[in-house]
Amino acid sequence: MDITPQIMKRSAKLGMGFVILSFLVGITTTLVFDYSARFGPGVNNPEALFILPLMVIPFASISGLLITTPIYLLFVYDKNNGVLEYLLAVGMSQRDIFGGYFKAAIGLCVAAIAPVIMINTVFLPSGLYNTMIMNFLAVVTSVSDVSLVTILTMAFSSMQRRPTGVNTPLGITIGMILVLPEVFLLLSFGSSVFWVDVAMALMIFILSIAMLLLVNILISREKFLP
Repeated sequence: MDITPQIMKRSAKLGMGFVILSFLVGITTTLVFDYSARFGPGVNNPEALFILPLMVIPFASISGLLITTPIYLLFVYDKNNGVLEYLLAVGMSQRDIFGGYFKAAIGLCVAAIAPVIMINTVFLPSGLYNTMIMNFLAVVTSVSDVSLVTILTMAFSSMQRRPTGVNTPLGITIGMILVLPEVFLLLSFGSSVFWVDVAMALMIFILSIAMLLLVNILISREKFLP
C-alpha cells in the first residue's frame, strides 16, 4: 500500500500557506537574481554576472523546505494521534511508512523547484552549459537538504517541540542552518563562489546519503508510536 498520494494531498490542505509561500519565494527570488544579472549589476560587472545566478541555489533549497514543512508537521501530528500506530497494526512496516512520507517530501520539493529551473533556463544570460550546471546544483542541494530534514524529523520526532500548540520540527531548523550560511558565503568569496556552491551541495548530499544508509537504525518501529 502506497500512502504517498494521500500524504501529499493532506499536507497540502494542512499547510496551503506554506505551499503558496514556497512558490512565491522560489519564483520571485529567481526572477530578481536573473533580472539583476541580465539587466542590472551583471551587465557591466562580470563578477556580479557570475555571483547573482548562484544566489538562486540556496533560495531554491529554502523553497523546497517551505513546501515540505506541512509534511513534517503532518508526520508529528499523525504520530501523536496514533495514525502511524494504526498503519503498523494493519501490516505496514516502518520502512513503508517512512517511504510514503519521504517520497511525498521529495515530490513536493521537485514541484517547488521546477519553476526555478524553467525560469533559469529561459532567462539566465550565462549560456546553456553554465545554466545547466547551476540548475543541477540547485536540484542536488534542494533534494539533498529535504531528504536530510525528512530523515531527521522522523528519527528525532520525540524532540519536536510544541509551543502554543504548534509542532515545530527540529529537522527544519537544522535544514535552514545548513542552507542559510551559503547566502553569506556567496557574498564573501568573490570569484571562488562557484566552488562554495559545489562544496555546500556535496556536503549536504553526503549527509543525506549517510542518513539514508542508516535509516533502518535511526527509524525503528518505536519511533512511530505515540
